[in-house]
Amino acid sequence: MKTFQNAIIILLFFVGSPLWAQNDTTKKSTPVQLTFLYPIGSNGMNSPQYTNNVSLNMIYGINGSVHGLELAGIGNVLKSNMTGVQMAGITNITAGYVNGIQCAGIYNHTNARVTGAQMGGIANIAMKGVDGLQIGGITNISRHNTTGLQISGIYNWSHGNTSGAQVSGIYNRADKKFYGLQLAMINSAKNITGLQIGLINVADSADGVSFGLINVIKNGYHSLEVSGNEVLPLGIALKSGTNTLYNIYYAGVQVNNPQVFGFGLGFGSNIQLGSNLSMSMDVTSNYINELKKFEWKLNLLNRLDMTMNYDINKHFTILAGPSFNVHVSELGYESTGGFTTAIAKNPFYTETFYQTQVQMWIGAKFGARFNF
Repeated sequence: MKTFQNAIIILLFFVGSPLWAQNDTTKKSTPVQLTFLYPIGSNGMNSPQYTNNVSLNMIYGINGSVHGLELAGIGNVLKSNMTGVQMAGITNITAGYVNGIQCAGIYNHTNARVTGAQMGGIANIAMKGVDGLQIGGITNISRHNTTGLQISGIYNWSHGNTSGAQVSGIYNRADKKFYGLQLAMINSAKNITGLQIGLINVADSADGVSFGLINVIKNGYHSLEVSGNEVLPLGIALKSGTNTLYNIYYAGVQVNNPQVFGFGLGFGSNIQLGSNLSMSMDVTSNYINELKKFEWKLNLLNRLDMTMNYDINKHFTILAGPSFNVHVSELGYESTGGFTTAIAKNPFYTETFYQTQVQMWIGAKFGARFNF
């Protein structure tokens, strides 16, 4: 993508080389200009010195600035600013600012700031940032502060502070502070205040929520927890994210009966109650194996654990508290007509739905946590 982007820039800068040698102010104005292929047009070789209200370029044109409307079959190139609407079959390049709309079949490039919208079939670049909207089929790049919305098929990048939303099919990147929503398979930000939703979320620090399969918050919440409960007396959990919302990756076993083991995922939140006291609420869904030979049979233990946590020091915490369990299983029914699962402890609710048993009970959890 970078090679393609650079090739477009080099080609069009070469085509527009007379433009870039001029200074930044246009000296003449005309209501309408017509160009077939620069410099074959109504303003001739001097077109980079003109400000036009309506600029019509059959193939491509090089002009000074536009206050109104510019259209081209292939490309529009401006040595200064664009206010209004600029549309081209392939590309728009503006050396100054854009106040309005740039719309191109492939690529929009603005050397200064965009206030309005860039819509490109492949890519949009705003070298001094964006106030408004970028929609790109593949990528949007804002090289400065961004306020508004970036939507792309693959990749959004804001190099400065960002307020608003980044939505892409694969990757969103904000190099500095981000306020708002990032939605993609992979999201990264220097600091996130708001919401990240993706498979992988990365940030140096977070004052908001990162929701995904993997959350890597450099200055966030990280702990390794060893715990026991009435089903799996020995369990290990890795927690990563922020105190507001962290991911849980869990595995446990019955020490005296190792064929019974479990593993699962979940999320939780930690609420600080005092200098050394906090409360955690963890929700996990765990696959439990009770068979001598491992098989993927429906046997899920879903838990809500609520623990009180006491910090011995900043690295070590002890914890204990009650849990609410919902166990959903099909073990044994297909072969025996009854259920063979035996992990429920004094269930207060047992029902069968479509050859699946649901049991509920109150349990407990205790353990210790290493914070890093």
